[in-house]
Amino acid sequence: MDLSIIIPIYNVERYLKKCLDSIYCQILNLPVEVILVNDGTKDNSIEVIKPYLNLPQTIFIDQHNQGLSVARNNGLKVSSGKYVWFVDSDDWIPDGFVASFLQLIKDEEADIFSYNIENFSEDGVHVDDVYFRFPNLKEMKRCTGAESMLIPRYNTTPIQRHIFNSAFLESNNLCFQANIYHEDIEFATRALLKTNNVLMINRYNYCYLLRNSGSITSSFNIKRVYDLVEIMDKFYKWSSSLSGISKQALQKRQALTLLKVINLVTLYNVELKTPNINFPLLCRLIAKEGIMCIDNPKSSLKLIILALFPNSYKSVSYTHLRAHETRRHL
Repeated sequence: MDLSIIIPIYNVERYLKKCLDSIYCQILNLPVEVILVNDGTKDNSIEVIKPYLNLPQTIFIDQHNQGLSVARNNGLKVSSGKYVWFVDSDDWIPDGFVASFLQLIKDEEADIFSYNIENFSEDGVHVDDVYFRFPNLKEMKRCTGAESMLIPRYNTTPIQRHIFNSAFLESNNLCFQANIYHEDIEFATRALLKTNNVLMINRYNYCYLLRNSGSITSSFNIKRVYDLVEIMDKFYKWSSSLSGISKQALQKRQALTLLKVINLVTLYNVELKTPNINFPLLCRLIAKEGIMCIDNPKSSLKLIILALFPNSYKSVSYTHLRAHETRRHL
């Protein structure tokens, strides 16, 4: 089996058929398996997937609701593909991509293949976003994970843009942290900093739906902020064991995560209560280290202010949250 596609399913009856059709129409007689993980969906998603369950390339897992991370991990446990791809059930993949990827891996190997993502509104309108595509890349480029993280104006955290070598994941004990939001930020950062073999390909592999119903303005939960702080604290502790370009890449990710926290705190007037984490101190340390790693002048200015006056974090004005930051990655 060359490729395992893992799709967690939870309350997506409106979008699921488009997702599945975009995949199954491409994989007939190809060495590809699709692992559907029902994460205790409460709507009619199970009715939608019934026609696909008897297909020979389908593996079905039924579990009570445990969250996206556990659903992905359980799918990973039963996968048999040389490469694994995590696809969300409200998105879809472009025509012809699977065949092109299977052709590519006949000639190329990598721990992680990284592609562009194309954004669409619920009305089907293409939404361009420079952070979801490679800047100044003609066709392909091989680099380390840390080097990819340091590319200006490039967001490495959406997990769907990466296709992972299963042996790489297994040898590094890489799985998703359970019971947190922002699992993509945590997982992608760890994975990229453990590899020297990323192949970046200037092609779209994924169509990402910017859902109105899934935006942060309609689904905000204070746990989202606390989980970001926990991830930020975890990264800061980890950074002391790193050096060189890997440390610099993690410092950039820490700073970007801090800016996400500040955006949310300011936008929703949140009063942070972190008894186990001295947030102003963590804020100062991360801002100080991240100033030189950020390529956006406005973001750098925020970090300077936070480094000097960490207790004023609620007063730092936020910039408008980009559309892709107001959905699942926040």
